[in-house]
Amino acid sequence: MCRMLRAARMLCLFLLCSALAACTAMPGRSAWDSAAAQSGAQAGAMPALRPRPRNEFYVQGDGALYRTIACSGGGGLVTCLDLSTLEERVLCSAEGCAHGSAACPAWMPGTGMLFLSQGTLYSYSTVPQQDGGSGMPLASLRAHALDGSRAHEVAQVSGSWQLGVFAQGGGAVYGIMDQHLARLELATGHETILERNFYLNHNFSLYGLGELDGNIVIPMTEDGLQVFYAMDANGIFTELCRGSYGPGCFHEGKYYYSDTVTGSLYVLDISTGQVRHFSDALCEWAVEHTWDDGGVFYTGSARRLSVVAGRLLAEVDARRAPEDFAPQASVPPRLFSLPLSGGGPAQEITLQQLYQGYGVPLQVLAETPEGLLVFGDMPYLGTHIITGQDGGTYPVEAYGESLALISPEDYFSSSPNFRFFEQLPNPYPG
Repeated sequence: MCRMLRAARMLCLFLLCSALAACTAMPGRSAWDSAAAQSGAQAGAMPALRPRPRNEFYVQGDGALYRTIACSGGGGLVTCLDLSTLEERVLCSAEGCAHGSAACPAWMPGTGMLFLSQGTLYSYSTVPQQDGGSGMPLASLRAHALDGSRAHEVAQVSGSWQLGVFAQGGGAVYGIMDQHLARLELATGHETILERNFYLNHNFSLYGLGELDGNIVIPMTEDGLQVFYAMDANGIFTELCRGSYGPGCFHEGKYYYSDTVTGSLYVLDISTGQVRHFSDALCEWAVEHTWDDGGVFYTGSARRLSVVAGRLLAEVDARRAPEDFAPQASVPPRLFSLPLSGGGPAQEITLQQLYQGYGVPLQVLAETPEGLLVFGDMPYLGTHIITGQDGGTYPVEAYGESLALISPEDYFSSSPNFRFFEQLPNPYPG
């Protein structure tokens, strides 16, 4: 069953845009317009969209990964992880630069997000408000040359994109801005509202989105059912299919999911709505537990699925015995991989990383031609004192993060053959 979102909504946006057209943008920041105002400029071919990567803190380029680190003097720095030399460097080629101020091509007002588009790396970071201001926060959108020779501020834009960017394409990023579905043009900083109050009006998830024919596939919940919508570059939604599916992930036009009760794995063809059985290899990890208040919990509902290097990964809730569900019990999840062809055995991945002092399955941060990016080691750094929101100080156990590459073969066979990066100090002294 397919349907288009109501034309009346677009008409309302058009009328709103007409009212705003006479307004002039504030100096130093981009204008906010409704989608209809851009309809004439978008009459050409529709840009293809793709979901943001699995871990948006690492942006993949040609032979490199880009990320941000903090600067001890304030703000942040864009760095480059060279995949061939396994060295990290500041994205700055200015001779004698100390990388401690806005004069550095790698500098940004704070740590934030990176986007690689059409040969330019863009950084987005919130701008500290002066004199404790309480108005709408702004963010600096900056363009950085990939050779580190120069950078400039494109515009100051809304500071509310920080947690809501989920798609990219056609020189723009898409996400939630101030509760609205919106588009941010990277080359100009122009912000376009595609649907107002989207965050408030829909029950949706932005974790692990899919892609189909150049559109983003977004799962929503309506009347107790999962509904998959395709969103194009104009923010128009078309329903693809709906049904009772479990937690899962998208890959090449298909949705792999787990039945929350039985633990069986299935594959949904998003374009046709057809479902086929995939595997029963993880059914033993699907347990029903009744809490003291009578509520029923199925461990199969807590699964996390993803596709890495051509295999399906399934992180399962490993609690099975009644005592495993006691408040003081600590049972870490377990991670298995299965061939995408289906029918093969589940192979457990026993490599681990530390999370708040506990061992959990080793997560893949990014896929590269040279290997999988992971935290190859998280050495204990001792006890650090942090300041809480209440102004009090609290001791916490601190761990470092040593980035490394590992081959898919070693990762799936749980062989700890890591190739470590020479990382810069974080925060960087400056």
